[in-house]
Amino acid sequence: METWLEKRYLRCARWSRVLISLPFTRAIILNGSLASGTSKKSSDIDLLIIAKPGRIFTTRFFVNVLGTLTFIKRTSSESNSHANLFCFNYFLTENFLKIPVGRGKAVDDYCADNYSKSVLVAGDRIVFDKFMKENSSLFGGRKLADHKKFDIYFKNTNSRNYSKIITEYLLGSKVGDGVEIALKVFQKRLIETDSRTKKYPEYIVYNDCELRFHPPKNKKISI
Repeated sequence: METWLEKRYLRCARWSRVLISLPFTRAIILNGSLASGTSKKSSDIDLLIIAKPGRIFTTRFFVNVLGTLTFIKRTSSESNSHANLFCFNYFLTENFLKIPVGRGKAVDDYCADNYSKSVLVAGDRIVFDKFMKENSSLFGGRKLADHKKFDIYFKNTNSRNYSKIITEYLLGSKVGDGVEIALKVFQKRLIETDSRTKKYPEYIVYNDCELRFHPPKNKKISI
């Protein structure tokens, strides 16, 4: 009989296979308590998503729409249970994989502790290995995740998806550039009008290479 933790790993694997089929997603990386082995029944599932350069806002749009329509996305409300819900709180482009430092000791230490335990759930293994290599100095001597432990759950899926290929082709043109700009304007407006953006500027980053939403504990952003 499967335990609640095994079911959570399987849920993560199942939905990550769906997420990696979305346009411009390159890798789905598990981090947070589920990756570090400290997850509780009440915990959510933290994912880092690597996107194609020049399409990070489009990628986030597709991910959030899917997450909202399927009710798997964590909301900003602290009154609701977040157990088994996904927190899409970090996006990077595959040409910008090095996590910036110098945002304060608390932020740097959080990133080092959290992302040193990263586990590839779905997508391009080369991109994941590059991410880990480029951040090795940040991780320092921290122990990395035991990937063999997760192999039973996360059989990396990076097969050809023809609907994804067609959509990326259609949105890879100037039309797609326009869509990216429009989605960037729309999302930036939502982010900048959220009170937590001004309150926690070091925890919330939004640009063409990095979208990062990590307000202090119990105040996670879900814009």
